[in-house]
Amino acid sequence: MASISPTVDAADLRLEDLPSSSLKTFEQPEATPELIADVKSALAEAHTAAKAAVDSFLLTARYVDGGKFVADVCGWADLAIYDSQSSVVSALIAMGETTIIGGVGYRVSDFGRHGRQRDQALSVAEAGVEAAKQVMQKRFPDVGFGVRAMWD
Repeated sequence: MASISPTVDAADLRLEDLPSSSLKTFEQPEATPELIADVKSALAEAHTAAKAAVDSFLLTARYVDGGKFVADVCGWADLAIYDSQSSVVSALIAMGETTIIGGVGYRVSDFGRHGRQRDQALSVAEAGVEAAKQVMQKRFPDVGFGVRAMWD
């Protein structure tokens, strides 16, 4: 902050106000073949957990319209990874199992599909994604995973 003009209010600091010499480039960590295999195994386990969680949730869910729909808002959920400078992200990219969530992080695989295939209720998708998150967090405790849910 010492090289920023004293006329710039820190509350209104913009990228353009920073001296270019202070900006560092990001380097994507390498994903070893062993890590890629670990991530692939974790994804398979997480998908199994997501599907089982959706099945379990649907057994106790409250239904409307004669049992046709889960009583909830429509929506979707995704597993997000917020640490973009992670070797796990590099492995997911190498496997084609992630997409960028602009300004947020990365969407991991498509765990929400387990809910969408059964019902369009947000709670159904969240149940599957939350189960996937638990598996991924257990397998990769140093990586920040989260459930990103949105109403439709």
